[in-house]
Amino acid sequence: MSQTEGFCRRNSFVCCCYVHNVDVYIEGNERISKEDILYACEKNGVAPGRLKDGIDFYKVGESLMIEFNDISWIAVHLDGTAVTVRLVETIPKKDYVEKEEYKDYVADRSGTIVSIAASSGITVVEPGDEVSDGDILISSTVPLKDGETQIGEKKVCADGEVYAERKYELEGISDINYKKRVVTGDTKTAYSVIINENEINIITPSDIDSYALKTDDRIQFRIGDYVIPFSINKKVYEKYNIEKCVRTEEEAQSLADRRLDEELARLLADTGGELSEMHRDILINENNVTIKGYVYIIEKIKKELNMQDLKVIATGGLARVIDPEGTIFDVLDPYLTLKGLRILYEKNAKDKSEF
Repeated sequence: MSQTEGFCRRNSFVCCCYVHNVDVYIEGNERISKEDILYACEKNGVAPGRLKDGIDFYKVGESLMIEFNDISWIAVHLDGTAVTVRLVETIPKKDYVEKEEYKDYVADRSGTIVSIAASSGITVVEPGDEVSDGDILISSTVPLKDGETQIGEKKVCADGEVYAERKYELEGISDINYKKRVVTGDTKTAYSVIINENEINIITPSDIDSYALKTDDRIQFRIGDYVIPFSINKKVYEKYNIEKCVRTEEEAQSLADRRLDEELARLLADTGGELSEMHRDILINENNVTIKGYVYIIEKIKKELNMQDLKVIATGGLARVIDPEGTIFDVLDPYLTLKGLRILYEKNAKDKSEF
């Protein structure tokens, strides 16, 4: 073995004794930054250039769990000279505001009551009544009676279903005189090359103000599955002329009618209601045709129940699978069962000590 080979082998052995890199993978809403995790690892002796020998990676993970309250699961692994830190964030805690336990069912919009049914509470409006935003529809105060005599009252969580008819004004407009583009068939082509997402123009046609983009094609080069960071972009522009056109009143009215129907479809989709009645007025002048629609829609008036906030806690290995985005559960606690067992143990131990 030559002196050079021996030197290289000794250097390789020495290098293998140290941590070369630390990779951090975070699953969750990224409330915890990778920089904070790397800094915490360095404080626990895990950083590039540190000796691997003597590092207890399990204890490093425990230290990070203690330091960061938003970590629900963590694993710290060593693979050769690379350290990998994988962690899962808890679902963010919601801010809970102290509220009264009960509240009336109130309207969140105005309208004419069509039907009302209370599953709990007392209805205070009837079909045909006009209501405004904030009006009480179902009261949480229920009178207690002995025969015809009221002897008290109790509070309940007002609930039910209330439907009201609301009026909307829509319109569809169509111009009688209008302009449209007419393509001539003449084209101009531009070429560019893209290297690492940086575009360099090779051929750029001039005077394309009256041209519109027709096609935009990109040719990507590959070697097997490897994508070469080089491609050619081809854009074809087509010349057009502007022509003045005139619609008949019937054509303009038909187009305005279709546009009004499109507005109505969007409104029904937004409100989730059902069409009750609709009247149309047609206005025609020398420039356009306008159709005004007076629409009556039956909608469900949403409830406002001021119940105490209920916290939903998830535990177990499938919780993250069920709610990967953290939008369903309020809290993800992987140790919930163990905490419950501890509480039971402490309660039983306390009960025994009293005898």
